Amino acid sequence: MEHTSYELTAARISAAGVQRALAEAAVLVLVAVAGAAARWWIHAPPRPPLVGTAADLLDWRARTADIETVRLPGALEEALRGEQVWVDVRPLAEQRQGRIPWAIPLPHAVPADAAPPLPAVEPDRPLVLYCGSPACDSALREALRLRAAGFRRVAIFVEGYAGWAAAGGPIERTGEQER
Repeated sequence: MEHTSYELTAARISAAGVQRALAEAAVLVLVAVAGAAARWWIHAPPRPPLVGTAADLLDWRARTADIETVRLPGALEEALRGEQVWVDVRPLAEQRQGRIPWAIPLPHAVPADAAPPLPAVEPDRPLVLYCGSPACDSALREALRLRAAGFRRVAIFVEGYAGWAAAGGPIERTGEQER
């Protein structure tokens, strides 16, 4: 069977049209994939540090929860200025062994869904919560509860009481004076 020149021209045009359509589709797919990758890269979920200390991990966890952090050595200067209310969230038995002298204890007999009560602290006063060490996440949990209860300026002291004592910060023990 012999084809006419009209049929051959129509076949060439339709083949060129198919190739052009495939090329345009490929470009659209590439643009969509690039856009999705860029959107993911810009708004990628934060990743925990792969190396570092327990303090680095707690700092990362606090920042991803939008909680400010206070770290050594700046914490000593900030605390001594007295602009913040320091809150000890450790159990009372641990606080009796030693605590930051001006820190107020946070009561522990509070249901998990209730806001922890703080004695005479205004909601806009800056709070710094701490627990025993960076391996403890009680300060972060309580900071989230306090923020949900309306306290707007809540931070955690990442190194905790152990870091404070190791840095030579003043401590107070039951029945003893500051050292």
